[in-house]
Amino acid sequence: MHKLSLSIALLLGAGLVSSSAFTKPSDGYAISTNNACKVYYHPDLTYRQVKWHGNCKDGYADGYGVATWGCQQNTNCGYAVTGTYVRGKLHGRATAQALDPQAEVQTITADYQNNIATGYEKIIFDDGNVYEGEPQSHTKIYRGTFVWGQNSEWAGDRYEGEMIGGRHHGFGTYWYANAPYAGDRYEGEWKDNERTGRGKYFFANGDYYEGDFVNNSMHGTGVMLYANGNRYEGEWQNDYRHGQGKSFYAEGGSYEGGWRYDLKHGKGKLNYTNGEIYEGDFVDDERHGQGKFIYKDGAVYEGDFWQDEMIAR
Repeated sequence: MHKLSLSIALLLGAGLVSSSAFTKPSDGYAISTNNACKVYYHPDLTYRQVKWHGNCKDGYADGYGVATWGCQQNTNCGYAVTGTYVRGKLHGRATAQALDPQAEVQTITADYQNNIATGYEKIIFDDGNVYEGEPQSHTKIYRGTFVWGQNSEWAGDRYEGEMIGGRHHGFGTYWYANAPYAGDRYEGEWKDNERTGRGKYFFANGDYYEGDFVNNSMHGTGVMLYANGNRYEGEWQNDYRHGQGKSFYAEGGSYEGGWRYDLKHGKGKLNYTNGEIYEGDFVDDERHGQGKFIYKDGAVYEGDFWQDEMIAR
């Protein structure tokens, strides 16, 4: 799973900075340890010591400045939040920079109103991953773009669309840059980080699928257009043609009937390019069981087939 955060407040309160033994004040403000100026917390933050570097008006951080949130004893722990404050609360664009160069989240830039991120947020992770878009939330859907950095496991991958709680959820597009999916693209519905719902999948080799997905697999009903000109319409199960479906071949001819794991299986009708027709039982892609074969001159054989061969009576 990729590293998406929920918000600047949740990031700072998610264990990236030690909470020590502090208790959050009832009015939501922390007292700066260097000048007794009040700086406001986000409700999701655990209480931490803060140092305010900027103007103090009526006892509150005011104007442009830096609020450094840190641990009690570790000076290389925490974030320096630079921006404009009004009565101790963030207003306008602000950036939080990690004090620890090894911290998972390095910078968070967002637009704030009354200390709440609104409209825009950008997060840069230690491995080069970047999120940019609407402020993240674990309770409602937001839109944004996530690009995997060169030091990440999925370097070069890109997702753009709807998310919730850091997971792909809703409608979105994913560009794949890594084997075995390098060059592929998916456009469609997502649920909890998986391709689930209706979607379109563009394969790097030129194949194209449009239809149902479940848990990242082609599953349900859909249409596959193959780069060689073949076409399949019908049921799928876990990326296999499975169930009932029709296949149309580029060189001519078609098949309609049952499928099992990409092979013709069950009752079906096969139309050959020369006009001949077989209708009957299939087993593992072969005519096998009872069937009828109609020659192009109109002659008919009806009887048993065994491993694709007619069985003379």
